[in-house]
Order: sequence, then structure tokens, then C-alpha cells
Amino acid sequence: MIVRPAVLLPAIALTLGLMASPSIALDKFKMRVLGNYGNQPHSDQVEKPWFTKKLQEASNGNVEVDFRTVDEVGLKGTEVIRLLKQGGFDIVAMQLGFISGDVPFVTGVDLPGVSPDMKTARMVAEAYRPPFDEVLRTRFNGTLLALWPYPSQIFYCNAKISGLDDLKGKKIRVYSPAMAKLVQGLGAIGVTVPFQEVYQSLQRGVVDCAISGSTGGNAQKWFEVSTHLYTVSVGWGLAAHVANLDFWNKRGAEGQAFLMKQMSQLDNDMWDLVARLDEDAVNCNTGRECRFGNKGNMTLVSATDADRQRIKKLVEDNVLPSWAEDCGKTLKDCASIWNSTAGKVLGISVKK
Repeated sequence: MIVRPAVLLPAIALTLGLMASPSIALDKFKMRVLGNYGNQPHSDQVEKPWFTKKLQEASNGNVEVDFRTVDEVGLKGTEVIRLLKQGGFDIVAMQLGFISGDVPFVTGVDLPGVSPDMKTARMVAEAYRPPFDEVLRTRFNGTLLALWPYPSQIFYCNAKISGLDDLKGKKIRVYSPAMAKLVQGLGAIGVTVPFQEVYQSLQRGVVDCAISGSTGGNAQKWFEVSTHLYTVSVGWGLAAHVANLDFWNKRGAEGQAFLMKQMSQLDNDMWDLVARLDEDAVNCNTGRECRFGNKGNMTLVSATDADRQRIKKLVEDNVLPSWAEDCGKTLKDCASIWNSTAGKVLGISVKK
């Protein structure tokens, strides 16, 4: 049974009260953190320095962190939800698309094409947090600490693209069932490829296009193996930091309040980072003024209003009903929860 947002308000108020306390007695503790992929702005500019330096400074040395990126320990990302449940790490970062096979419900926070801009994406994320946290608690022994985006999810293609019609028949790298449903509606073929294998897949023609964040693809230099950057956004690639519930419960009220306050700031920093870097990454990929990324020479193909409207219709007619049916197999009130959270923000609902 999912706890509705209103039920969580007393706990939230207690946490906020603790966070506002001028002095918190924090016991010393160590924690093992599994971060996102390295060599990306999220990791290099925010996540890694936050866990390896800022968090320890904020705790006056009372918190000791052993931080590793997911690629550093030789994982692909799909295993993270199981490591969380087993307690392999105390805090893990997870890209929601990678765990959607285990938890179809999580995809509802970032269904492809639903949030046309970052402001909308954050409103949806905030509305979805309470039921998402409850799913993590009851099924995966975890609790949600932060929920943040990657930049706009766009198309890197190794063939000429001028619009949605040119995607028909193409093999396109996707990272969630909902995204596969979207590209299927465009007449394309969705292919699941781990992030670190996309470069080689584009290079060898295993896929014709790959969907990923503007900065992620740039950091991995996909512009070396693709020619056209199609900027119709199909999502924000939301990710989360989640604590193992056994570790969390051992921290007590003071430790939990401290970590929630710090993770809230990390959350804000992630959203701010994306706002700064998204446009710059497109410029970098296409050889224009590039401040933060790697400079490529791709052909820019801008999305049109007609493109966006077509994507929206595919979401409403195909993606959302299909997701709700799949999600309902493991969570019977999935559709009603979505309608009362994300759907309420967006002004649309799952048709029953």
C-alpha cells in the first residue's frame, strides 16, 4: 500500500524542524557511497566533490565517506537497485531508466515527452517524491534522498536526420521500456545499450541513433561517432540518490536530519548545474561557442513545434497507457497515484 503525500507531512515537518535546529549533535560514522558514472559534469563538478569534501567539512569531520563511481567498480548501472537492497553500499546513485525493469513505477516521474521543460520536470519530480520513497522503502529497503535530472535527452545520430520522419526504421539506443514504446510509435526500433557501450555501438553501426543527455554524450565524445544532433527532447533522464534503510535507521534523528539537509543542497546543485550546462552542451557538440564541454562538429537539427506536439500525442495515446498497464501488474493503484501526483501537475491523466 502506498502512503499518500498528506500522510508524510508530519514526518517532513519533524525533519525540517531538526534541520532548522542551530546545533545538532552528530555522532561519527562512515558510509560507503556508489556514485554515478565518472567523467561527466554531474559527477566531476557536483557529486564527487560533495561526498569527498563538502559533506565531511559540513560535519566537522564526523562523517567519513568511501566514494566510488559505478564505472570505477566495473558495474553497468542496472545492478544498483539490488546492491541497495542487499546493503552493498550505504548510499547509491541510480539512473531511473536503468532500474525501470525492476520498478516500473519509477519511470512515471519522467515518462518520455511528458515534461517539455526543466521547470515542469522539477514540479513533477517534487510531486512524485512521496510515493516513490514509499515504494523504495517497502520493496527495496531504501529511502529517497535526492531526485535530480540529467540535461535534455536528445538524439545523437550517425546518419542524416531532418525530423521525426527520418527516425523510421532506425535502431535507436533507449534506456527504459517507456522510451522504447515512444520510438516504436515513431516507427523505429528501440535497442537497450549500457551507457558506456554507446560510443562503440554508434561507431560500429549497432545503433543508428542514441538517446542520452546533451552533456553525457558530449563528455563521452559521441560527436566523434555521430553526425547529427536532433534536439527534440524526450525527457530529462532523472536520477536519484537513495540510502539503504538499515544504514538510514542507524543514524537516528540527528544523523538523518543532517544528511537530509546536505542531500537537499546536493539536489539543488544538480538542478542548477543542468540549467547552466544544457544549452552549452548543444553548442559544444555542434562546434559553436563551447565553455564547459568538448568541442565537436555535428550538424544541429532543431525541434519544431510540430515535432513536440507529435511527441506529446504519442505519450498520451501510447506511452502513458502502456506504462500504466505494465506498472499496474506490480502496483495495482499505480495509475491513480500517477494521476494524483504527476498527472495533476501536468493536467493530464491515465485513461482507465
